[in-house]
Amino acid sequence: MMESLCRERNDVIIKEDESGLTERMEGIDLFIGCDGAGSKCRQLMLKEKPLNMQSNFVNWGYKEVTFPVAGSTGLSVDDLHIWPRGDHFLMALANPDGSFTGTIYVDSDPSIPFPDGTKPTVSGDGPTFQNTTSSENAARDFWKNHYPDVYERLGEGLVKEYTENSAGILGSVRLDEYHLSGKRTTGLLAGDACHAIVPFFGQGVQCGFEDAFVLGEILSEGRSMDDTAKEYSRQRVRSCHALRKLALDNMAEMGDRVGQEKFRFLKQLESRIERELASKYRSRYALVCYSYNDYADVLEVGELQHSLLEELAEGVSSPEELSMAKAEALIDEKLTPEFARRGMTLDLGGPAPHLRL
Repeated sequence: MMESLCRERNDVIIKEDESGLTERMEGIDLFIGCDGAGSKCRQLMLKEKPLNMQSNFVNWGYKEVTFPVAGSTGLSVDDLHIWPRGDHFLMALANPDGSFTGTIYVDSDPSIPFPDGTKPTVSGDGPTFQNTTSSENAARDFWKNHYPDVYERLGEGLVKEYTENSAGILGSVRLDEYHLSGKRTTGLLAGDACHAIVPFFGQGVQCGFEDAFVLGEILSEGRSMDDTAKEYSRQRVRSCHALRKLALDNMAEMGDRVGQEKFRFLKQLESRIERELASKYRSRYALVCYSYNDYADVLEVGELQHSLLEELAEGVSSPEELSMAKAEALIDEKLTPEFARRGMTLDLGGPAPHLRL
């Protein structure tokens, strides 16, 4: 157990040999807990040290529905498709066979507690998974009223899937430290065990891979286990806190802001800038999903990018009216020095997908 491992050395059973005897290792130098969002290792560490933990579920739950191959839906396989409705939304992502996986995010009933005993903080007056799946008629009415084009594409198969498919829950975990140093053993947390996030940037697994990479780099420096643990927390906590905020912000963006006229106009301006000045500008989305820049740097630079776009939008009514000379001058003045100061790169692995609303 984590708490006893950190207090004293214990014999650890590695395996049994063919004779039935066991091979043992006396103690562990480094214990890594990567057992997911419901981590038992984290629970044991918290008994020894608070770590300033925050664990929060979000009001939205989710269900998946199937879009058949593209020819029968009219959806482009090259695009991410979003139907924003404010307090709920639908997205569809293409599969290799040309079909789409649709994911619908809807509030959970405020009277039904989450696994931690807390309850959704919604009014209860709008659609919830419970009141829209109470019957096939309720489900049919929900899709006809809020997503009529999707119902026309998918018909009664959509109603059946929405009614019968299980609903998932969404939440996040936040800690201020990812390590615990004991007298004989050092414990670390990695992956969702220390930084579970909502999935709206698709970076959860990638962030876990980064944990492993960073830890490997630190271990190669020959530090003591205690110093290794402290440096691991120092490097990862700032980045993972930023990703949590980015993911929650992108959740709000996909569910609501993509339907707002001003937001869409700023995105159109940004698309032109990113296309014509790719060597000097990349969107926050692209920097998160397609670059190796630190999430914390991307979050902080993203605030500068937003203010720059708002300045460029003043007095402009269409992307074509935007002065690219003015855009380049502002980027050179406000963004390029900041990218250089942070050591950030604009080199991406490939183009970002188009957004279809």
